[in-house]
Amino acid sequence: DQFKLRMPGEFEKAKQGISALVNLKEKAKSTYADVLAWFKVNAMKSKDFFELWDSFFIPGDLIINKDTQMKQNYLVPTFCQGKPPTVEDLMVLWEFKEPDDVKRTEKKRRKRDPEARKRRQERREKDIAERERKEAATGGSADDPSSASPEAEGQPVLGGKGAKGKGKPGKALR
Repeated sequence: DQFKLRMPGEFEKAKQGISALVNLKEKAKSTYADVLAWFKVNAMKSKDFFELWDSFFIPGDLIINKDTQMKQNYLVPTFCQGKPPTVEDLMVLWEFKEPDDVKRTEKKRRKRDPEARKRRQERREKDIAERERKEAATGGSADDPSSASPEAEGQPVLGGKGAKGKGKPGKALR
């Protein structure tokens, strides 16, 4: 029976994963307790601790009380988009620097996975082979307008955009 052969190994892997998570949780609790002790805090929820520091470094009033242009062009994109702020961003917020003085670094292009090109090429070749296999099975080709596909007959395809040239783009025929 496949179930009886496979499941003991799966349960063992799950058990190891759970114990690793429990160990990580205990380590995080211990480290957090050390941080609180360093600040001479007896007990504080982590949410309250981080909100305290967030409000200390980035008070909402400093953002709200700036002029509209400054908020729209610099502060909202910097502090309200979920990106971690830099020291230069904090200096602009606290008016130690002007936004023009801060050299905005261009986004670095991510280096592609060296195997990504190979995987894309394999996927293209697989898609082409599958398309050719389907064409051979139906006796038509993708370029042949007389093929038996519903789209070629002018009928909307379920989940598709419908026949080309009919109706508004993105709207299904009714």
